[in-house]
Amino acid sequence: VAAGAHAVWPPAAAEQLRRRYTADARRAWQARMAAPVAPGTCHVQQTADLAALAARLPAPAQLASALEAFDEEALSLQDLADFVSSFCSEDRPSTQSDEPDEVSRLREALDAAPALRSLARGCLVVRSARNGATQLLGDARALMDAVDCLLSSEAMASFLGVALAVGNYLNGGTARGQADGFEVANLAAMEGVKDPDGRDLRHLVLDIFFHRKPQEAERFLWELYPCFCAVSRRLERNDIGTESFTKELRDLRLASCAARLDALNAELIEAERLVAEAVSSPASGARGSTSWSQMASDALEEVRRPLRWSGELLALAGDAIDALSRALASPRIEIADVCRLLDDFFVPGDLIANKGWPPDFVHSFTSGEPLSLRQLKRLWNLTRTVALDRGVAEDSDEEAVSFGCSDAGSPQEDANGPLDAEAFARALAPGLRHPEDFAAAARMHSACLGTRTIGGDL
Repeated sequence: VAAGAHAVWPPAAAEQLRRRYTADARRAWQARMAAPVAPGTCHVQQTADLAALAARLPAPAQLASALEAFDEEALSLQDLADFVSSFCSEDRPSTQSDEPDEVSRLREALDAAPALRSLARGCLVVRSARNGATQLLGDARALMDAVDCLLSSEAMASFLGVALAVGNYLNGGTARGQADGFEVANLAAMEGVKDPDGRDLRHLVLDIFFHRKPQEAERFLWELYPCFCAVSRRLERNDIGTESFTKELRDLRLASCAARLDALNAELIEAERLVAEAVSSPASGARGSTSWSQMASDALEEVRRPLRWSGELLALAGDAIDALSRALASPRIEIADVCRLLDDFFVPGDLIANKGWPPDFVHSFTSGEPLSLRQLKRLWNLTRTVALDRGVAEDSDEEAVSFGCSDAGSPQEDANGPLDAEAFARALAPGLRHPEDFAAAARMHSACLGTRTIGGDL
């Protein structure tokens, strides 16, 4: 900062650094934190918040109409909740002599029409329950879709079969070899078994699955899309550019969804009580009690309907989970755990964060779209393959199994180096179903860097 003509930072930025990050700035900040709060500061802030809320609300003359119509555009749910807590609750703050004019006018309107307060409380409960019921219905559908795809997927058996075969091969000659099955949760343990190059067992399983069974792999990603869709992925950067890859799982636990359903049914009962109270004493002459009663009945039905459907879906999901547990010969499983387990197996965050991937590549994993086999191969660096022993291929009717992955290349490079003719043909054949696949493989394995973008050697 003090380098004069050779300063890296411009003067304005250098001054900001001095004010915010020097030892003097640190001591000044600590002094402010230790200073006592001036009397009345909290009251001033509360008054300012009330004034801002009153300014956002509809005018007192239109407030009753907005409440009766359950108008979300005129009155957001957050503003409605703040309005109820500040002006309509039993323990609402008392009137202050120094309140702004808009706050005083709003209090006067509420005192002139006391039924507005019960109307606002009823509207808040109805709208909150409606949002919760809609969200619960979405989670119940996602849970049912995830259970259904796990039960009906044929490619799931192929994937688990590859994992079982790899485990039996590694455990050959021991009491754990020649197993007939394994706990699905044991897939997570494969991350801890690594080779000298740092690759774990997931690399081997996916290498065999992607290259020996490409059709099953494509079908697996499509059939299990509801499971992968239950996990939302996000790549974030902090102030110094360090990336963190986070995942958020939908609430697909049956017990949790059932508890939410019970709570929302209780809210529905309370909403019916408050609506009946508001109907008995209309808050505004703008609408008769008959029209308000009809609108309230329609709003309550918008809560009842998704709750009824959610209850039916959760009952079906419970039966399906029992069937899935019997099929997997395991205790009752949590679908949320299976979804997270599969997503961590195929899309581990440590392969994406701080690896220099281009934005469009990262977007393919964070957009919520179905996973692409080609992008997964690139993520796991499985685009270059080495054929297994010829004897293995001769014993199989399928193409030679690809085994291992190259250490060459960078995440920012599509190429993994040149291959000879036979190796190129073996790498190309399993995934070749469209002209675009041929062109992509040609670019990927081209020895001619100058023409790689237009097809390389071919």
